Amino acid sequence: GGSGSGGTVYAVDGATGDVSWTADVANGDHSAPTITPFGIVVAYACFQVFALAPADGGLVWHHDTSCSGGGGRTAAYFDDRVYARDGGTGVVLHAASGGNASSFTSSVMPAFSGSSGYFLEHGTLRARDLGTRDALWSFAGDGTLVSAPVVINKRVFVASSSGKLYVLQTDTGRRRKTFSLGAPFVTPDEHNAVVLTDMNAGAGLLAVPASGRLVVFR
Repeated sequence: GGSGSGGTVYAVDGATGDVSWTADVANGDHSAPTITPFGIVVAYACFQVFALAPADGGLVWHHDTSCSGGGGRTAAYFDDRVYARDGGTGVVLHAASGGNASSFTSSVMPAFSGSSGYFLEHGTLRARDLGTRDALWSFAGDGTLVSAPVVINKRVFVASSSGKLYVLQTDTGRRRKTFSLGAPFVTPDEHNAVVLTDMNAGAGLLAVPASGRLVVFR
């Protein structure tokens, strides 16, 4: 995604680096594309959300609203739903059609496992039943939780600006371990593109960015 006069999503050939297609979108700032079975989803300010066809960038659907603005936040996809955020609020859209399904509260990208979602709501991590939206448990840590949660093997990982990494049990929220990162975890700021990075996992590793360092857990 890129911005200038309006916004553009670019598809780039992974083998050659050639631009395969482009698509016009509202503003185009900061939001990274999210791959779903129904299209490539990009989400921008005021819940301007687009789903584009992978083959040619054709518009599959557009969740249009009465406003627009600069900035955007990467959407999450889970169980045929798209979770789009703007500030601390969010809308849940049907991934096939873009129609409204429900809403949620989270200052960062939520995580999911089974029938539960994990949302950072005003500094408190809450597990919610995705069907009823009821809270299953909550965890405030030391009161400075700022990272997006990550779920790995029935454990939820969440970091604080004080430099702690908490490991919680997905079903109960019980704290299993606490690690010191040796430096504050830096709050991600997708809207202003100050800090776009957050925790990530792959190949049996969890990478946690902190101020001036990257801490990797096996």
